[in-house]
Amino acid sequence: LLGLQTGDAHIIRNAGGVVSDDVIRSLAISQRLLGTTEIMLVHHTDCGMLTFSNRDLREKVREDLGSDTGEFDFLPFEDLEDSVREDVEFLQATQLLNPDTLIRGFVYDVRSGRLKEVAVEAEAGVAARRGRGGGHAQGAGGAGARAAAGVGLLGQVQGGPGEEEAELP
Repeated sequence: LLGLQTGDAHIIRNAGGVVSDDVIRSLAISQRLLGTTEIMLVHHTDCGMLTFSNRDLREKVREDLGSDTGEFDFLPFEDLEDSVREDVEFLQATQLLNPDTLIRGFVYDVRSGRLKEVAVEAEAGVAARRGRGGGHAQGAGGAGARAAAGVGLLGQVQGGPGEEEAELP
């Protein structure tokens, strides 16, 4: 996949590919212990995270389990490309990753098999990095928790920023 060989990438998956505290933790470990220098964040079309709100899922949990989730943030989103853009900007802003980390965001089209890069203003990430305090989400439902992100391929990513779409093998 993507011309990567075993050991070229560290893959992190979660629901929606959303950056969460655990994703930041995993990326920091990957950089410190495995030498990861690039991050490729990938969300996909027809994602289930586009189909519900926090309120919807809180009610479903209450109906199914009788449990109150309180204000737990399940990190749903309404727009796929906006979610990728927000997550890339959040990763660029965190102080737990190397400042020179190449971070790119993509949408994988599950029907065509094509990967489309999502444009993110480079200056937005740089400005966000300078302007944020700790640079990481504060836990489920806490202030800043939506600044999360997700399914990420990490490592030596093939291709350059000029390539908008690529077909996966």
